[in-house]
Amino acid sequence: MVNNAYNKNIRRTILRSMGRYIAILAIVALGVGFFAGVKDTKASMVKTCNKYVSDHNLYDYRLVSTWGFTEEDEKALAKADGVKEAEGSVTIDFLSFDRQDNSIVLRAHSITKKLNGVNIEKGRMPKKADECVADDHFYNSGDIGKKIRVADENNKDTKENLAYDEYTITGIINSPCYLMKTERGTGTLGDGRIDAYIYIPVDGFKAEYYTEMFLTCRNQGYIYSEEYDNNIADAEKPIKSSAEERGRLRYEEVIEEGEKEIEKGRKELEDGEAELQRQKTKVYTELNSAKKTLDDSKIELENGKKELISNKEKLMTEKTRLEKSKSEGEAQLEALKNSETASEEMIAGIEEQLKQLEAALIEINAGLDRISDKEKETAAGERRLNSGYNEYYSGKAAAEARFASAEMELENGRSELKEAEKELSEVERPELFIQTRDDNIGYDSFDSNSDIVDSIAKIFPVFFFLIAALVCSTTMSRMIEEERTQIGVMRALGYTREKIMWKYMLYSGSAAVIGCIAGFLAGSKYFPYAIWIAYGMMFGFADLEFYFSWPLAMISLIVAVICSVGTTFIACRGQLKHTPAEILRPSAPKSGKRILLEKIKPLWSRLK
Repeated sequence: MVNNAYNKNIRRTILRSMGRYIAILAIVALGVGFFAGVKDTKASMVKTCNKYVSDHNLYDYRLVSTWGFTEEDEKALAKADGVKEAEGSVTIDFLSFDRQDNSIVLRAHSITKKLNGVNIEKGRMPKKADECVADDHFYNSGDIGKKIRVADENNKDTKENLAYDEYTITGIINSPCYLMKTERGTGTLGDGRIDAYIYIPVDGFKAEYYTEMFLTCRNQGYIYSEEYDNNIADAEKPIKSSAEERGRLRYEEVIEEGEKEIEKGRKELEDGEAELQRQKTKVYTELNSAKKTLDDSKIELENGKKELISNKEKLMTEKTRLEKSKSEGEAQLEALKNSETASEEMIAGIEEQLKQLEAALIEINAGLDRISDKEKETAAGERRLNSGYNEYYSGKAAAEARFASAEMELENGRSELKEAEKELSEVERPELFIQTRDDNIGYDSFDSNSDIVDSIAKIFPVFFFLIAALVCSTTMSRMIEEERTQIGVMRALGYTREKIMWKYMLYSGSAAVIGCIAGFLAGSKYFPYAIWIAYGMMFGFADLEFYFSWPLAMISLIVAVICSVGTTFIACRGQLKHTPAEILRPSAPKSGKRILLEKIKPLWSRLK
C-alpha cells in the first residue's frame, strides 16, 4: 500500500510538472542529438567514402615513370608481393572548347576494366573508340550526343597520341579519382588548371605505352584507418622493388637494342664505304679506259688527217703541174697543126703525151676524190670522237656527282651514328614516382574535412551537456525547493532519504533517458544528413551511408544520466541533510544584495 502511494506520488509529480519534465527531456535530447550527430558525421562520411571507393575499386598505389609502362610491366607488377590487381592506364591533357567556344583544358583517361571504375549517372558507357563519358561537374545530361573537339593548338605529340579529332559524349559520370567536385588537378597546358576530365576507350588513344599504373593491395582495411595505412605501407617495398626491376630491365633492353642498331648502322656505313670505293674503282677504270681509247683514236685520226692533207697537197701540186703541161701541150699541138712544117709524127707524139697527161689528171682527180671521201670519214670520226669525249665528260661529271652524293650520305650517316652514340650514352635511367591515395587531392581533402567535423564534435557538445546539466540542476533545485514541505512530511512519515531522493532522481533520470534515446536517434540521422548536404557542394559523390555506434549510444546515455541524476542527487542531498522539523519549516529568505545598477543613481532613481 505504501509502495502504491509512493509510485502514485511519482506519477502525479511528473504529470503536474510536465513542463519541467519536457524541459529536461528536450535539453538532454538537444545535447545528445548534437553530440551524437556531430560525432557520427565523420563516421558516416567515412563509411560513405569507404563504400564508394570499395565499390569502384579505387587504386591504392599510382605509379608514374618517365619511361611509361608496358603490358609486361603490368603483368610483372600484378605478381608483386601484396598486390591484388595491377592495371595500366593512358592519361593525356589536351586543349578543347566549352559551350561558348572558349578554350579549356581537358584530361582524358583510358577506361580501365578492373580498377577506378566510373559511376555512370546519365546516358551509357562508350561502345566505340571515338566516344567518351564526361565529368558530371562540368557537363550535364544536355551535353549527351555532343562532340568534344581536339583543338588545333595542341602540340604534335598530343595529336599523335589521340586517335581522333572529335569524341562524342555518350554519358555523364563521376569518378573515384575525383572525389572533390571543385578540384581537377593541374597540368602544363593553358593556365595550368584542368577544367574537366573525360574517359575514353583505350582504342581512342594511339600511345605506345601506359602513362601510369594503378595497383590495389591484397590487404587493405577501412579507409583513413591505421590498419589501412600499415597494410598499404607493407606493400610499398615489393611494389617499388618490382617496378624498379622492370625499369632496369627495360633500360638494359633499350641500351642493348640501341647498341645493336648502332652496330648495324656502323656495319652498313662500312659496307657503304667499301661499296662506294668499289664503284669508284670500277667506274673510274671504265672511264680511264674509255678516255684512253678516245685519246688513241684522236691521235690516229689526227695522224690520218695529216697524211690526207700531205697527200692532197702532193696531188694538187702534181695536178697543177700536169694541167700546166697539158695546157702547154695543147698549145704546142695547136701550133704544130697550124704549122706546115710539122710532121704527123710530131703531132702524134704530142697527142700521145696529151693523152698520157689526161690519164694522169684523171688518176689524180680520182685520188683527190678518195681523199675527199677520207676527209668526210675523218670529219665523221671527229664528230664521233667529240661525241665520245662529251659522253666521257658527261659520264665522269655524273659519276662524280653520284659519288659526291654518296659521300654526303655517308657523311650524314657518320654524323647520325655519332649522334646516336651520344644520345645512347646520355639516356637516363627510368625515374619512378610512387603515389598513394593520400596524394589524391579529393581523397585527402575528404579526410581533412571529415576531421574538421570531428574536431567540432570534440568541443561544442561539451557546452550542450554543461547547459543540460545547468538546466537540470536549476530545474530540480527549484522543484525540490517548492516541494520542501512535502519532503518534510515524507521524512516525518518515515520515508528514508534514499527513497525520497530516488523519487526525484527517477524524475530527472527518466526524462534524461527518454531525451537521450530520442536525441540520439534523431541526431544520428539528421545531423550527418544536413552536414552531408552542405558538403555536397564540394563532394556529394554518393548518397550518405548512416553509421550507428552502440558505444557512442551508451556513452551518450551515461553522460545524460550523470548530468541529470547527478545534479538531482546534489540538490536533494543539500535539502535532506536537515531534520524533518527543519524541512517542514519554510526556508529562510536569502539575504538581499545590492546590484550594480543600484549604484548608478541617475538611472536607478528613474526606474519604477
